[in-house]
Amino acid sequence: MGPDGKASSLRKLVVDGVEDSTVVQVRFCLKYRATYGQSVKIIGSHPKLGNWDINKALDLSWTEGDRWLATLELPAGSVYEYKYVLVDHDGRSALAWQGGGNSVLAIGDQDEQGVEVLDNWHNNPGQASLVANGQTMTRENKLQAWANEMRQYRAVARSAQYELTRKSEELQASKAQIARLKMELSVSLKAREDLEARLAEVESENLSLRAQVAQSQIAMKSTLEEAIKLLQQEIEEGEEELYAADDEVLEPASAGSPASSSSSSPSGSGWGWGRSKEPETVYASSSSNGNGNGAGFERFGFRLSGNAFDAEPSAAARTGDVSWQSPASGNGNGLADWRTRLGGQ
Repeated sequence: MGPDGKASSLRKLVVDGVEDSTVVQVRFCLKYRATYGQSVKIIGSHPKLGNWDINKALDLSWTEGDRWLATLELPAGSVYEYKYVLVDHDGRSALAWQGGGNSVLAIGDQDEQGVEVLDNWHNNPGQASLVANGQTMTRENKLQAWANEMRQYRAVARSAQYELTRKSEELQASKAQIARLKMELSVSLKAREDLEARLAEVESENLSLRAQVAQSQIAMKSTLEEAIKLLQQEIEEGEEELYAADDEVLEPASAGSPASSSSSSPSGSGWGWGRSKEPETVYASSSSNGNGNGAGFERFGFRLSGNAFDAEPSAAARTGDVSWQSPASGNGNGLADWRTRLGGQ
């Protein structure tokens, strides 16, 4: 046990978590008759007691009744050894030392009210006593009480040490868990960075595909416009060819059958198409060629060959029945009769 109160400080540090600097006021009282020029000092195991250096020892003051007194403060929770010494007038030369062994003083945490020590020069234990917390006891009893208190403190210290060890193990486990979590976090961050990089690549590819789709749409639109133009051009060319063929068919008919041409009205009938040309004229033109099969209509999707109107005249016609006339007769009534017959079919 250290004489400078380190045990109490360690106990407070372990139990309470803070260092305690509690001190106790101690009053030493020695009854001794000295001669003139002599004085008494107290020397002991604490710096305030001189650390057993007589030049640093604490001087006692003489009072009536040959009582020598000294008061100082010592840290609680420690045991101190001390002794009285008689010195000459200069205070440096020891004339006599207190008899017996070193006196022992135990100061506990419960002595906050102060301790008064009553000693004798011959160091007779039966004549020495002390007063602590209003109770008078011997130094031996005080030491025993202090030992009991220290045992309790040691039990508390062992419990605290066990708790400290357990907390240290928990701290190590927590550190290991923190390290593992940091590693997992690092892996997660790496995976997140990879995902973000992949997402950026996908977005870039998406933008590229969108650009390609937009270009394809523009190209398709341009292609469709060109195709429409070509189709319109083909339609116009087809119409021109159709009109040209129509003119080629109408010109011979007009020259060969003036009667038929004169019988056609500009307004035409429901059979008219093209440039207001009557079907009778076209058919007349085809009949004037001598084939009589309506081949001129093939240009316009019609073919009248093989029908009843292209057949030879019947016996009635050959005998002079005027109700039927050949289309080539040129009297202008043949097509009207065909229309009547067509309407009846």
